[in-house]
Amino acid sequence: MRTFLICCLVLVLTLFFAPSVFATIIGGIVALTVSGLVGLVIIGGVMLLVGLIFGSTLLAMIAGAVTLLIVGFSVFWPLLLLFFVIWLCTRKTPATV
Repeated sequence: MRTFLICCLVLVLTLFFAPSVFATIIGGIVALTVSGLVGLVIIGGVMLLVGLIFGSTLLAMIAGAVTLLIVGFSVFWPLLLLFFVIWLCTRKTPATV
């Protein structure tokens, strides 16, 4: 219960003192539909191009996975930062003797 209350307090304080974080997250989710479709088209094109030129499906999948990783991190970095801050506030520290 204590952890839940701390998480709620952190979220409320973040909403109060840093509303741009939530605006960025909501904007990222809205932009995800358009950027997700564009990203899928780019990934498909890269996989087709690499597969046709080099004849290697594995190389095409690696190129597509790297592209997905870069696009995913660029969209969700504010959410990852918020989760990291919540983790820092709620982690258990070892007792000092």
